[in-house]
Amino acid sequence: PNDAQATQAVLLLLDTYYIRDDLKGLVTEGNTLVSKIQFNPQTRAKVQELVQQAQLKNVKSLAGDFGSKKYAADIIKFAKSNKNSTLGESALFEAFTALKAQNDEKAFEVGEDYLASFPKSNKAKEILLTMTQMALISVDMRRAQRYLTAFAQKFPDDGQSSGYLQ
Repeated sequence: PNDAQATQAVLLLLDTYYIRDDLKGLVTEGNTLVSKIQFNPQTRAKVQELVQQAQLKNVKSLAGDFGSKKYAADIIKFAKSNKNSTLGESALFEAFTALKAQNDEKAFEVGEDYLASFPKSNKAKEILLTMTQMALISVDMRRAQRYLTAFAQKFPDDGQSSGYLQ
C-alpha cells in the first residue's frame, strides 16, 4: 500500500464515488481505507483531504440555496463541529462568503471568528479587507478603523498598510 500504483488505485476508487456523486460512499470508503490500511503519509493525507472535501460538498448540498439564511447557519454549524481543521477553515470561509453576499451583519462575527481561529491563513488578508470594505459601505467608521488598524499590524509589509496606523 506504499507504492505509486497503490496510491493511484485508491484515488481511482474514491474517484468512482465522486463521479457517481456518492459523497456519503466516498466518505465511508475513504475513512475505512485510512483506518484499515497503513498508507504512506502522503497517500493518507490525500485520502483524508478528499474525504474532507466530500464532507464539505455534502454539507453545502444539504444546506440548500447559497443565498438563504439556512445555508449560512448550516455551514457555520458544520464549521464549529470541525473547529481548528482545514475542513473547518473552508466551511467558515464559505459561511463568511455567503453572509457577505447577503449583506448580513453576521458576516462580521463570522469573519472575526475566522481571523481568530486561522490568523496565519492566506485568506486572512482578504477577509480583513472585505470586512473593512463592508464597514465603510455601512458607514460604521469605528469598525472600519479597527479593521484597518488590525490590517496594518498584521500585514506591516503590505503597501496598503503604510497609512493605516497614522
